[in-house]
Amino acid sequence: MCSDAPRYPYTFSLLAPHQDEVMIQIDAFDWQKQAMEKNEAGVFYWNTELPDGTYRYRFHLPSQSWFYDDNTWLDVIDPLATEVDEQEGVAILHLAQGMPVHSNYAWEADTVEQRPPHTWVLYEMHVGIFANTFQGCIEKLPYLQTLGITGLQLLPVQAFPGENSLGYNPAYFLAPDPTYGKPEDLMRLVDHCHQAQIVCLGDFIFNHASPESPLAQIDHDYWFHHEAKDPDNSWGPEFNYDFYDEHYARYPAWEYAQHIIEHWLYNYHLDGLRYDAVKQINHRPFLDWVTQQAHFTSGPKRFFNIAECIPDEPSMVAEGGPMNSCWHDSFCHEVRRFLAGEAFNMDAFYSALDGTQKGYETPLQMVNYLSNHDQPRLHSYLLEQGLSEEEALLRHQLGVALLCFAVGIPMVRMGEEMAWHTEQDETPLNLPWERLEHEAVQRLFQSYQQWISWRKEKPALQMGTLTWLCTEPLWWLVREYEGQSMLLVINPGGEPQSLSEQNWPTGDTPWQPLTVGEINPDDVLLPWQYVVFESAH
Repeated sequence: MCSDAPRYPYTFSLLAPHQDEVMIQIDAFDWQKQAMEKNEAGVFYWNTELPDGTYRYRFHLPSQSWFYDDNTWLDVIDPLATEVDEQEGVAILHLAQGMPVHSNYAWEADTVEQRPPHTWVLYEMHVGIFANTFQGCIEKLPYLQTLGITGLQLLPVQAFPGENSLGYNPAYFLAPDPTYGKPEDLMRLVDHCHQAQIVCLGDFIFNHASPESPLAQIDHDYWFHHEAKDPDNSWGPEFNYDFYDEHYARYPAWEYAQHIIEHWLYNYHLDGLRYDAVKQINHRPFLDWVTQQAHFTSGPKRFFNIAECIPDEPSMVAEGGPMNSCWHDSFCHEVRRFLAGEAFNMDAFYSALDGTQKGYETPLQMVNYLSNHDQPRLHSYLLEQGLSEEEALLRHQLGVALLCFAVGIPMVRMGEEMAWHTEQDETPLNLPWERLEHEAVQRLFQSYQQWISWRKEKPALQMGTLTWLCTEPLWWLVREYEGQSMLLVINPGGEPQSLSEQNWPTGDTPWQPLTVGEINPDDVLLPWQYVVFESAH
């Protein structure tokens, strides 16, 4: 530490109300333990003076968690750290004139108007699998633009223990995982997305934490339930939003959630959040509050809250529910059963294509997908049902049509557009980009491109009502909105069918056939083939 540089007062702090003593160790003082003082709010603090620079520090304290023996002292990272080095077990702090600096990144695209949600086609992306790092993702953005994607649904990027993870075991909730890059690298990714008019949505876990999180190490039961509410659906210590500390007049779990929301939305300019495991949170007052906080913190910009509630639940969004939209998991399961040739219920299938039949109120209240990080990939699922590679790709193309024709916001899982088939843990892997060199996969990719293009451009696919006109022997589905109509005709298996021999159930409406990729409409529809038409009247 340069002795001639000007020094500025700075206070390190840690909420630890049940501890009697806490030490801090900082590299600027050769890691010597410094005793902290405790104030009337249960917060330990240590005042010092430091020149501008970057500092590494950690806390040393006796754990109050029930699974440690009495007087077990631990080194812990600051639970409010915005940058961490997990390997060294330290928080990283940047100071300028006594103030913490999260980044000096200069945002460039804040004034670029982003697309409204009815034009969104989301792409569920894991940073590590897609391109290893935030910078790698920036370099791959032209690929997503070629595909036509208008929104990134990032899997969680908060720092987690170990080297590989889908991200649903966060330990350091305010810090991006260092394997992906530094905070400014993530800011740069969001900014580049905005420059390309691609919205960027985060994925936050307010249900649970990694057992290795500092909060669990400091005093488990102060922030978490002592035991899992549902042991069969538990993924780590579960935040206790009912606990109120009467002595210090605080809800600890709510207070921590406030830190998370304020930090990420203020510093990273996200356009929306997906809330993981809402069914397990099972706390409506907290969900009402946290979504309101997100809207408030994001400022005047459009902000979108999405629930992952399994099974999906219209009450999350309808009639004043806390969310703007909900993952429509029943769409995934019903469509996959149909595409695989399994027994399925026609009424349930129709409700999956049009969630307004079961309580959703608008197309924006549902996010549809053929697969997500929790499900087997569609191509893998079809192959597991005994279909050949060729047949699986044919039915996958029909799945793309249903995804973009259905009522709701479509979401493409990273790698589905290249029919990735894997049965192992994906987190150590990278996308198999070489699959795009295969002609059959290129046809699937072109189907994604064409349908995504229509979904962005055609109001009938964005906000239109869906009507099922006939189911024998062909399926006839129509989306209509303010004078524009789209017609999807499907041969759902069985025998080839001639369109010219059908009694068209659409009356005298003139229809113009559209081309999907290199596939031109033909009079004869083979099993699992479809044709799409457009009409403006």
